[in-house]
Amino acid sequence: MRRQAYLRILVTIGGLFLSKVVPSQAGGVFASATSIECSQVFQSVLVTESIPTPEKLDSRIVYIVDAYGSGTQIAQTLRDELQDPNLKIIHIRTQEVTPFYRSSFDPESFQQEIVLSDKQAVQAMEKLRPRAIFAGSETGVPVAAQLARKFKVQHRLEPWDAADLRSKHRMQQRIASQGLQSIPFFYTDRADQALSWNQNRKPFQQRWPLVVKPDNGIGGTNVYLARNERDLRQIFEENLKNMNALGFSMDKLLVQEFIPGPEFSLQFVFLDGHPVISDIWEYLKTPLQGQPRTLPFYDLDTLVSPQDPRVQKLIEYSLKSAKALGIKNGPAHFEVKLYNNDTPILVEVGGRPYGGGSQALSEKATGRNQVKLMVMAAFRPQEFLKLSRDYQLQQHGMIVQFRSEKQGFFRRKAFEEISGLPSVFKLSLNPHFQDGDVIVPTTDLDNTPGLVQLLSSDPEKLKQDAETIRNFMIHHRFLKP
Repeated sequence: MRRQAYLRILVTIGGLFLSKVVPSQAGGVFASATSIECSQVFQSVLVTESIPTPEKLDSRIVYIVDAYGSGTQIAQTLRDELQDPNLKIIHIRTQEVTPFYRSSFDPESFQQEIVLSDKQAVQAMEKLRPRAIFAGSETGVPVAAQLARKFKVQHRLEPWDAADLRSKHRMQQRIASQGLQSIPFFYTDRADQALSWNQNRKPFQQRWPLVVKPDNGIGGTNVYLARNERDLRQIFEENLKNMNALGFSMDKLLVQEFIPGPEFSLQFVFLDGHPVISDIWEYLKTPLQGQPRTLPFYDLDTLVSPQDPRVQKLIEYSLKSAKALGIKNGPAHFEVKLYNNDTPILVEVGGRPYGGGSQALSEKATGRNQVKLMVMAAFRPQEFLKLSRDYQLQQHGMIVQFRSEKQGFFRRKAFEEISGLPSVFKLSLNPHFQDGDVIVPTTDLDNTPGLVQLLSSDPEKLKQDAETIRNFMIHHRFLKP
C-alpha cells in the first residue's frame, strides 16, 4: 500500500536518483530505483533524510522551488493576496538551468535562496517548517513534493506521483493502466530498437511520422518529427547523450506515434480532489517553413468555453487522467489532443502552473487566475472548495506566437506597428533579442521573437487584430530590410 512507501532524493554529480520502497506481493518490501537525469553541476547532498522534521509550523514561511517562467508570479501573488508583512518567501534552487529560464528569475522577490548543493543551507532548513510549498516550474515538481511530504504540508502532491509527472513515458503507462486512451510509445537509447518497435506494432492511426523527444523536456525544445527511417536515425545520432533545454542528459529518447487533430491546454488547481479550471486554450500549430523534422509550431492560441461539447470531453478525460496519475492537490497543466474531433488523448501533464505567462489575460477573460487559485487553495481552502469546477467566458482571448522563418536583423521598434491595436493586452518580446541582433529561423520557444496577448468582448474584432498581427509576422516586418 502506498502509505507504507517513502521516497529519498539524492542529488549527486551523476544525477538525481529517486528510490521508492514499496511492499512486495509476499508482504515484504523491495526497492525499485529510477534515475531522472540532471546537470553535471551538482555537488553531493542528501536533500531530505538529513533534515529533521520540525514539529512546530511557521505559518509565515513559504517555499517556492525553481521559480522560473510562470513560477515567477507566485511570490508576488502571495504578497498581494495575503497582505502579510511578516510573510517570508524562500526560493529553493534545485539545479542550474539554461540562461533562457534563469533570465525569468527575480531574486528581489525572495528574502532568501537555498541552493540544494549547499549542505549548510540545506541543514538550516530544519528550522524552517513552511506553511506551503509550491513548484514554480517543471524541475521543481519532484523536490517540492518530497519537501511537502517531509515537512508534513497538507494538501500535497505525493513524491511518487510527482516523479511520474516528470517522465513522459511513465505518465503514459499510468493512464493506459487505467484503461484511458494513450499514445503508443517506445523509450530507448537505440534507433534500431525504435525502428523494430515501429515495424512490429499495431498503429493507433498511422506508422509514420513519429515524434521523438526527451522524456523530461519542456517548451517543445529537442522535439522532432521523424518521417522515415533516415530521419529517425539522424535524430538519435544528433541528440542522444546531449543536454536538453533543462540541462538534463538525453540518455534515452521517447519515440511516439504522431497523433493528428486539434490540441488543447487545460489548467486546473486541485484541493483534496476538488478541481477548479482557470482557463482552457485551443492551439493552432502550423509547420515551420523549410524544417521538415520540426513539429508544427505554436501559431495562434484561442481561449475556449468549458460549455463547448468538445471541451467537456477533454475535461472529463483530463479528470480521469488526474486520478490515474494521483493528482489530488496543486496545479496541473494538461495538454490533450482530440483525435478525429472525438477521442481525447493525453500528450502530457505538468504539476506546475501553465508556462504561457497568460494568467493575467485569463483572469480578465474568465475571472480566474491559476496562480491565485493555487494561493487560495493553500491559504483559504474553504473558500476554494466553494468554487464551481467550470468558468464562464466573460471576454474572448487569443495569443499570437511570433516566428521568424528566415535569418535577419531584429527591429524591436517595428512592433510599435501592432502594439496599438485595440485588442492588444500584452506584448512580450524575447529579452535575449536586442535591436540589431541577428536572429535565425525559429525552431522552438527558446528562439521565438515573442508573442502578443489579445483580449476583447468582440470576437470578430479579436480575429481581425490577430490576422493583422499574423500578416505582420508572415512578412517579417520585424526584420531590417
